[in-house]
This record gives sequence, structure tokens and C-alpha cells, in this order.
Amino acid sequence: MINLIEAERMAAWGGAPNACVHSAYYAMYHCAAAAILASGGVGKRLDVPPSHEHVIQHYGKLVEAEQGALGESGKMLSRARTDRMVADYDLVRGTNNADAKATTIDARTFVDANAKKWGFDSGVPSN
Repeated sequence: MINLIEAERMAAWGGAPNACVHSAYYAMYHCAAAAILASGGVGKRLDVPPSHEHVIQHYGKLVEAEQGALGESGKMLSRARTDRMVADYDLVRGTNNADAKATTIDARTFVDANAKKWGFDSGVPSN
């Protein structure tokens, strides 16, 4: 939840779009990992896959039959990863405030949908 809180604060501020996207993605990534664990985990150890790519793949399969925001959340996570790659590694282009705000809105939607589905208690109200 720390990543989501930071992303929402940075999105409101508008002064650090790359850091904002980074935090928004990690809020979604950690939430996806928690959802995978809440659903029973994967593999022999019934845990979370070791790579971001595999977390995204397994999470996408986990929610593909769901309706509404949860059903769309696999795509949100994949888009956020792409945005984070630009924010973290594209030293020329980076990201902008509009993209940072959009990714942060997706992150809040993502976390809220998963909290409802899996019974997570975020303890953090929406901004």
C-alpha cells in the first residue's frame, strides 16, 4: 500500500511522473502477487512466480473470467509494466504527468478490485 499512497501523492503533485509510474506499477505488482497467493499459489511450492513476466501471466489467467474492473485488471497490470519500463529505463523519453495520473488511477482501481475479491484490508482510503 505504500507504493499506492506514494503514487497518488506524486500524481497529485505532478512533479515526478517517472517515480509516480514506478510506484503505481509496484502497487499493482505486489497486489497481483498477493492475489496469486490468496488463490493458492502456483508451482510445486504454491508460491509466487519469481519473475515479473510470470506474475503478470499467472495473474492474467487468474482474473480472465472475472467481470468488470477485476476482469480488466490483467491488462491494466501489463500496461503498467510497459509504462514502468519507459519510466525506469527510457532515459530520453521518460513518461509525462498525464500518463502518470492514468497509471495511478489504474493502480487504485486494480488494488480496490482485488481487495474486494480476495478480502484484502488495505487500511488506506481512496484519495
